[in-house]
Amino acid sequence: MNLLFLKKIVKSNILEINKYTTEDIKNTILSRYEKYKNLNSTITFLGNNINFNNKTNALNNVPYSLKDIIITESILTTAGSKYYSNFIPKYNAELYDILQNTGAVLIGKDSCDEFASGGSGKENFAINENVVKNFHNSLKTTAGSSSGSCNKVASGEVVFAITTDSIDSTRIPAAYCGIVGFKPTYGSISRHGIFQFISSMDTVGIAAQYVKDVEIVAKELFKKSSKDFTSIENSISDISKPEHVNFVIFNEFKQYIPSFLIDKLIELGHNIEYINLNKEIAEISNHIYPIIAYPEMVLNHELDTSIQVNDQNTNRNNGYSNKFKTRIILGQYIIEKIPNILEKAKKIRNLIKNYLDNITTNKIILTPSFIKEIPNITDATENDLVDGVIKLCNYNGGPSIVLPYYEENKIKSLCLIGKIKSDQEVLNTALLLEEILNFEQKNSWIRKEEVN
Repeated sequence: MNLLFLKKIVKSNILEINKYTTEDIKNTILSRYEKYKNLNSTITFLGNNINFNNKTNALNNVPYSLKDIIITESILTTAGSKYYSNFIPKYNAELYDILQNTGAVLIGKDSCDEFASGGSGKENFAINENVVKNFHNSLKTTAGSSSGSCNKVASGEVVFAITTDSIDSTRIPAAYCGIVGFKPTYGSISRHGIFQFISSMDTVGIAAQYVKDVEIVAKELFKKSSKDFTSIENSISDISKPEHVNFVIFNEFKQYIPSFLIDKLIELGHNIEYINLNKEIAEISNHIYPIIAYPEMVLNHELDTSIQVNDQNTNRNNGYSNKFKTRIILGQYIIEKIPNILEKAKKIRNLIKNYLDNITTNKIILTPSFIKEIPNITDATENDLVDGVIKLCNYNGGPSIVLPYYEENKIKSLCLIGKIKSDQEVLNTALLLEEILNFEQKNSWIRKEEVN
């Protein structure tokens, strides 16, 4: 197969890596880290100690990073918290073992909001410079909690990053950073060895510049695990553009879907159905997740006493941030004082799940990832109806992906949401949209002369 011809159709940084020498790869890693380290995307940088491999896997020598809630043996793992600022684990997360076996090269651990419980990109309390600055505009936020991971993919410091998406926390940072962010079906990738936030929603995500790269990584990580009781059987194969897709667009957001995309999809024979959004469902999805999340946080962090922290003088009182302690206190209050509210929230979650299941039975939702301007770092953010829609699949566990495009020289993003275990269909459809949207990554690993 002519690889040059292939990349004119399907862009992929991973497929490009085999054209670089290991010296080229290392020099690129080191130079980009030095150039962008002031964006505060990285907690631990391993680039000076890279060991390259000689394996046949497509991921061999591909540089990547991990969100710092993913445990790595003998490598600092802070979870974005002062409490774990000196924590050196004694075992690996299962997904890290899998990636090591492929020959992929870990170059660092990424900044994230404390225990993945924030959404601002400003709540990493393990380091002094805790605000992640957007690669495209350092005055803009990346959002969170997978802030550093998505920013490093955008800057080209890594080819892909492993993230988590509990409540849109891969996809919104990916959207703001102008990259592809994928939330698989809940349970598709092992969560063994990952700090838990909302156990009933926590999902391992993948960030990359191109859809093909997401697929290549996902094929390695989609494995049924005996170490994760939430693990499911799910798999994907090589992606290809679908011949026919039934899209659903909410009337409330149709003005935010680019007309050139709609025209092209219709020209190619795809079907587009416009329906009214249940605004009550979208609004309440923004509001009930703290009621569900905070009690689960309490239960998860009661387990912290079983984890050895190197600095024995660090205790929860001065190790956890005030924001995190407030969330824990609220969670404890819900459990002890108003358990009926929690039960009502769980019933509402089932209503949300049924609503989304009905829409995505044989259709894929196409919606903007955001409609407002990307906020400045100093701005307070408020959730809107679009945010509520993006969160829907966190309640039912279905797959979702965001894709970048330009509109009047500004970064925009679209989101696809599919039914549970329709990951293959969602990725195929994302490949179709990626080709039409034709977003040019500033720091791609693809050599320019090969895609002109």
